[in-house]
Amino acid sequence: MDEQRQNKIILKILVKQALIQQYLININVCCLLNDYFYTIALNGLAIIFIAFVYHIVPLKSSKIKYIVEYSLLAGVQILAIFMKDLLIYLASSLLGLSILSVLFKICRTQLNVDQSLGLFKLCVGMLKCFLSLQLLFLSLHLNSVLPWSWMQIFVILWFILVCGLLFQICMILNLLYKTLKRFNYSLERRNSTNLKYYGGIWYTIQLHCLTFNPFFTLLNFCLTMDQNFTMIYLPIMCIIGWVVMMIVSFIIRKEVKQQQYYQQINNMIPQVGTSENEVFMNEGIPKYLMKISSTYFQQTDKPFEILSTSPRKSNDADMKCLICFENESGYVLMNCGHGGLCLKCASNLLLKNKECYLCRQPIMKVFQIQKNNFNFVEVIGIIETQ
Repeated sequence: MDEQRQNKIILKILVKQALIQQYLININVCCLLNDYFYTIALNGLAIIFIAFVYHIVPLKSSKIKYIVEYSLLAGVQILAIFMKDLLIYLASSLLGLSILSVLFKICRTQLNVDQSLGLFKLCVGMLKCFLSLQLLFLSLHLNSVLPWSWMQIFVILWFILVCGLLFQICMILNLLYKTLKRFNYSLERRNSTNLKYYGGIWYTIQLHCLTFNPFFTLLNFCLTMDQNFTMIYLPIMCIIGWVVMMIVSFIIRKEVKQQQYYQQINNMIPQVGTSENEVFMNEGIPKYLMKISSTYFQQTDKPFEILSTSPRKSNDADMKCLICFENESGYVLMNCGHGGLCLKCASNLLLKNKECYLCRQPIMKVFQIQKNNFNFVEVIGIIETQ
């Protein structure tokens, strides 16, 4: 899958997650206004129209989709003003189907076509059955056929949410265990596992958004409908929780993308030395450089005999990289001669920025150097792109 298609899939997932989050936030706001079915109906039809645009309407242009989508949403707002009862009726019969459609699309875009797809379809089928039964209980109660309390009516949702809470607790314990283990890791191993670690945090937060907050939202709804008592702090806590989770989720997602970029750079570094477009230690490069300062090196023709008599320092005495301050330096940018960089940062500048971090001159190649006691360093390798 190319990067452009992957970005489109990620964007669709984020849009649909934002819809579900906004839907639950509106329910919490509705608890403060004591007008539940109106808000549920309004947001339910909005999600139905969104799913209709994305899954049924065969529109190729994204701009046309946005125009149709916002036109339908505007129609819902106008309809809500004049036909409130119709909205309640439509939402009670179609809300479950619309949410299932959105959730199925979210999960399907994250799965590859493999053996797990069959198990996933089975789980979706079971979820449809459960929610259909839940809608049946709700319809019977609204028609005064099933004399249960609201807490009993949502027994199916309680079961699903409790299972989600138990799974969420297991994921939190697993995350704490991995966090404690990371304290014993070396810096290199910790950096190599950052992507999986931050990804685990991101999925834990997303599961939290789909379990804890809906649990308290439903609890507040049932208490208000059964006892005519609104626990104001619950919807406020849920709204604050949603906002905090969305912010933290954005930060974690940004960190994961950064780790993916660094991982791609590390995967490209071996290709730099083995590709046919790269040249190492040919006759056209200098064998030695003169160290003028900690960041500047100049080409020189120092005789080999002088350098051979100067003992070399160990790698432990090398200066740290001037960009990341973590890895050892040993690479010089050419043709400007600015150095003091590690392999990772030098390759990043060569492959992405393509200009020196100090003088902004174009980078033609990168020299790998080996330091001596004197101000002369030996060129032992070159990274060059064509």
